[in-house]
Formats: sequence, C-alpha cells, structure tokens
Amino acid sequence: MASANKGKKPGEKLISVSDTVKKHWETHGRNFFSRYGCEVDGSVVSKPGVRFVFTDGSRIISYVSGTSSAGANY
Repeated sequence: MASANKGKKPGEKLISVSDTVKKHWETHGRNFFSRYGCEVDGSVVSKPGVRFVFTDGSRIISYVSGTSSAGANY
C-alpha cells in the first residue's frame, strides 16, 4: 500500500486494501489464489494437477501437494 499512496499529502484520502481489491476485480474479475510451499523434498511429479477453463475465461486450477509427508493429496 505504501507505493500506491506514495506522494499523498497529509489529509488526502489514502488508497486502502479494499480500494485496491475492487480495482483489481473491475479489471480482472473476482478470483482467488492460494499456494502452499511444495518445494520441500525435491520430488518430481508428472501431470501434477487439473485445470478447468470456462468460456468466460475464469478457471479453477488444482495441483497435487506432495511434500515430505507420506502420500500426496489435492
């Protein structure tokens, strides 16, 4: 937020996280991204996930998570 508000004068309205998110949604639509560290043990997986792409350009992507624990899961 610091770079978005750089140069603002005292008393000027600051750009909030909410403002930034709404601007993002206007441009790119609503989306969600979450990533968990999976680069733990050097494992290699072929075809690691599933991707669904819809006609409006939205998509759901799910990757296999396999870390140093036994097994892998979505």
